[in-house]
Amino acid sequence: MIKFLFIFLLFSTGLFGQLKIYNLDEIQAAHADNPNFEIKAEYKYKTPEGLDGKSLQKQRKGNYYFQLQAAEVNLSLEPEDRNTHLQVWFKTDSQGRAEEVLYYNSRFERKADHSVLPINSLAFVGNREMEERFRSFLKVYCEKNRFSPNEVFSMSFSRNTRDRTEFNEMSLQEVQEMLTAMPADSVKELNLSGAGLREIPSEVYRFKNLESVYLSGNKLTSVPKALFKLKHLKRVVLHKNNIADGQIHFARNRSIELLDMGFNPIAEVPKKLRKLKKLKYLMLANTNLDDFEQTKFKKLKSLTNLNLYNCSIYGLPKGLLRCKKLDTLDLYYNELKTLPTDIYKLKRMNTLALAHNSLLRLPESLSRMENLETIFVHHNKLKTILALPQSIQQVDIGSNRFDFIPPAILDLPKLSDLDISNNPIKEVPVELLKSRRLKYLFQSDNLYTQEPETAEGYESFKAELGERGVVVK
Repeated sequence: MIKFLFIFLLFSTGLFGQLKIYNLDEIQAAHADNPNFEIKAEYKYKTPEGLDGKSLQKQRKGNYYFQLQAAEVNLSLEPEDRNTHLQVWFKTDSQGRAEEVLYYNSRFERKADHSVLPINSLAFVGNREMEERFRSFLKVYCEKNRFSPNEVFSMSFSRNTRDRTEFNEMSLQEVQEMLTAMPADSVKELNLSGAGLREIPSEVYRFKNLESVYLSGNKLTSVPKALFKLKHLKRVVLHKNNIADGQIHFARNRSIELLDMGFNPIAEVPKKLRKLKKLKYLMLANTNLDDFEQTKFKKLKSLTNLNLYNCSIYGLPKGLLRCKKLDTLDLYYNELKTLPTDIYKLKRMNTLALAHNSLLRLPESLSRMENLETIFVHHNKLKTILALPQSIQQVDIGSNRFDFIPPAILDLPKLSDLDISNNPIKEVPVELLKSRRLKYLFQSDNLYTQEPETAEGYESFKAELGERGVVVK
């Protein structure tokens, strides 16, 4: 497998504290005549602190939250350009604020022998509108999140945006010939995304040391057992195919940790998932799980991360409580009106993402989830919250029906990040001045931020928070 060393460009000029966003050409032009400009060839494969309420140690999880927030601003990840992999570097200041951002794409051109030639290019060649939308997203993203101080780190999108007409000129036979030419023992990662495949070429099973296989954006209708018999396989991505219920033929496997079945015509969680004994990450985004409440979740004892983004879910099954190791649950864009009172039995839960549902209340039993650090409940119908665990650090209750900040939030001893934006809160929440660990407050579009009679108190409130180093947006 070919590995590429990316060059990170550190910037030494400009005003402190002002976010600067560059594409590759712009940063090179901006520093062309600067003798102090430093090129740093060390690519630090790290993630920021705080995206899910704690220090992230895995790039995969950091990218997950990056893409989650991109979806929040309706950023299309598939513009009509020829680029495939969008890389973004962040540089932070001593306060953990993003101060400089650099982005560009890696794209590939296929040579006559079917090998690929990597080309680093401007991120959105020929699509200025999409580039402006991406810049806007980056600005919002950097304002809404905080990171490790004095750090350089990277995140990325694998966007599968290659020109499909050119790519699909390769016949199945050509793909098979290309796979046959690869050394069987040394291939650990295989990306056949967007290749127009209607079946998985049998040559894939030659690669006995294969750890990752990416098959998204094809026309697959089934997955044979042979794939799951690869003993070293850890990641299987089947995103955006035509695979229906019962057409993934699982085999007993003790190596697979991640399975992405999102954007397929799936109506139920496969019962035979239990054959994947080490499965930790399960992605089912944008499937239609109408009968989700009947799911048993038998023997998925290793599951830690469950993505059920936009799955038409109306209720949670009792079987979910069998997943004792679950620490991240994404239920964005569903139809939930309430949560089961015994959800507290998910003792290891760290991040609960419930935004864009129809929640009217949260169970008081949430207070018993002693490892819960982050809860996203924005864009619901909540008027109050009666109880939360003392472990909570990040709360987003934006775009609900709160006319005051519930005491359950004000009393959180570890609260560092609070979003109360777009609620009908009339009074300036001076009680927040007692929150000694608060670092970020997002409060736009509340009544007290707009009414003339609260203007003086509001400005005084902001000033006092600012003196304490709280970032107020």
